[in-house]
Amino acid sequence: MGDIAEHLNEQGQEAYDAHLRGECGQDGPCQYCEEKKPKENHHFVELYVDGGVFGRNGQSRGVYWSVLVEEGEREIIRKQDRSLKWKTNNDAEWLAVREALLWATSRRHLSPIVIYSDSRHVVDCFNEKKHIKIERHVRLYYECKRLVQRLPFVALKWVPREVSLEKVGH
Repeated sequence: MGDIAEHLNEQGQEAYDAHLRGECGQDGPCQYCEEKKPKENHHFVELYVDGGVFGRNGQSRGVYWSVLVEEGEREIIRKQDRSLKWKTNNDAEWLAVREALLWATSRRHLSPIVIYSDSRHVVDCFNEKKHIKIERHVRLYYECKRLVQRLPFVALKWVPREVSLEKVGH
């Protein structure tokens, strides 16, 4: 995934969207599109993720996260952790991405997976546009990347907060 992320980061949002469809529009076939292009009978599985913190003003009492699966029947997965291991909104956002990938790998999905998050920070870190500085986030990043290796194609894409509110409800 690192090679395709770097390739897409160089080309910008429109090229990124074209790659998600397997239609980058380059002269001749692009090796990334040809390798990752969904078969005609495959469709994209769209997952919307979001996370949050219980508590206010730095007084975290745990985190919660949700995944909305849009494949056939809509399914929503809601989780929480009241321990003090996870304290920040970014913790919850990473846990939501991990939950989406766990869902996909548990079903041995062959369809391309597109995960949408309103956390620009997590999306940029996942897509290797930013460096991760917090150790627990580094561990979650590598756990997510190991899960990605078990799937044929995964993209993590940013969406505005309003989309997360509409789709996931928080």
